[in-house]
Amino acid sequence: MEIELKYSIEDPADVDRLFNDPDVEEVRDENSVESIPMEAVYYDTPSFALSNKRIAFRVRKEGERCIGTLKWDGTRQNALYRRHEINLTISDPEQQQHPTIGLFEQCDMGDRLKEFVGSEELVPVVEMNFVRRKARLDTGKCIVEMSIDKGDINAGTQMTTILEAEFELLNGDEEAMEAFAETLADRYGLVPGEKSKYARGLELIGRQS
Repeated sequence: MEIELKYSIEDPADVDRLFNDPDVEEVRDENSVESIPMEAVYYDTPSFALSNKRIAFRVRKEGERCIGTLKWDGTRQNALYRRHEINLTISDPEQQQHPTIGLFEQCDMGDRLKEFVGSEELVPVVEMNFVRRKARLDTGKCIVEMSIDKGDINAGTQMTTILEAEFELLNGDEEAMEAFAETLADRYGLVPGEKSKYARGLELIGRQS
């Protein structure tokens, strides 16, 4: 289960302010700080069999790694998102370029994917390019990955920008994570993210997630 808080950043200058905030610096693991280029492609069938079931199928290049991700059954309350999630490393170059639902055939969702997709092939529907600046924070009550993403979402001929902060719970108390993130959000005027990146991409082509 993925549990994270998502916020839109209105002022680009707040990116540095967030990373240099005294509360963040106090709990930040300096060895975890890094910036990673991300190239993500979201796939669906031509009939949108997966997004119709609120399933996201993603292949993302994270630096030198290629990760396949499946997300489903998501809920949102203000800035807080909960989703079932599976991640796996893709080493097969063919699956990296032309993924199939076979990537997840050994997972619990494997049979459901076969049922939903049937004989249809997967095609790219949304692409994203962004840089993720991230750090691990240990407050003593929770361990959180704070990420800030800056880049673009492309779908069809349409494009929109990404500038958002995420706080993902890695371990510990969920309420402690919320309290820490909400303090920063109030301090810098961060706006609760109403939609995921993929949902924003689908909207560009007239689809509702």
